Amino acid sequence: MAQATKRAACAIPGREKAQERQLPGPSDFSTPTSGHSAAAFYQQAANVNRDGYGRDGSRLIRNPGHLKQCITKLHDLHWLRRERGTSSAADEAGLYFATGVLEGKIAAADLKFIRDLTNWAERNYRRLDPLTRAELDIDLQRYGGDIETTQRWLGEAVALLDEERDRLEFWLALPVDLSAEEFAAKLKAKDAERQRNNSKTPRDQCPERGRPAGMPKATFYDGLKRQRKRMAAKIGPTQLSRKIPPKGGDKKAAKRRKIPPNVSVAPTPATVLTNST
Repeated sequence: MAQATKRAACAIPGREKAQERQLPGPSDFSTPTSGHSAAAFYQQAANVNRDGYGRDGSRLIRNPGHLKQCITKLHDLHWLRRERGTSSAADEAGLYFATGVLEGKIAAADLKFIRDLTNWAERNYRRLDPLTRAELDIDLQRYGGDIETTQRWLGEAVALLDEERDRLEFWLALPVDLSAEEFAAKLKAKDAERQRNNSKTPRDQCPERGRPAGMPKATFYDGLKRQRKRMAAKIGPTQLSRKIPPKGGDKKAAKRRKIPPNVSVAPTPATVLTNST
């Protein structure tokens, strides 16, 4: 095919050969080549964060529903601190700024969203003076759109504690009083407890963990199977393992015992005796 195209191009003088869209040779779509139509896609996707993590290493909060849920949890956090008497002006300033950033992200994605930060602050943030609120509004206008709404940023903005996170079930924010190692160990312990509650054996207690070094897997599992059979033989058949007949008898067996009407049956000695008498 390539030789035929080459002969046709040479036969007509003055005809320009079409530019090749891909270099000759085996096509490799994993690496872009000059002239390939997918090169622009690779250049565009290189600047996109596919895995959903921010620059600080924590997960991004981009879904409008999750952002609204975070605003609700921030309101609950304010009421919790207010009931305990631990709320301060700095705490209210952090809640005000974080709520403003979240509302800005939602408004950018949903044009019908109505902001309620000003009314909420006038009704509930009593320790936040108007001057501080005006300064926070200026910061929101300048830097609110450039902030990455990650779980770590949200926890640091409102100084969220681990006890408050568990109390409010604020799972979309990370606590500030636990390090990354401590938080990972806590999640691992929770997963092990959840597996025990769901009757699942944790990974460190699986039967294969007790396999001696050098023993083949087939030999190890065959031994477990023989052990189960010995235990079942000692216990014996249980009531649930026995086959219980239906209440009205076995109907299928009764149908099989029925004699067709066109089949003659030899008389039994009992019928002969009754007929002779």
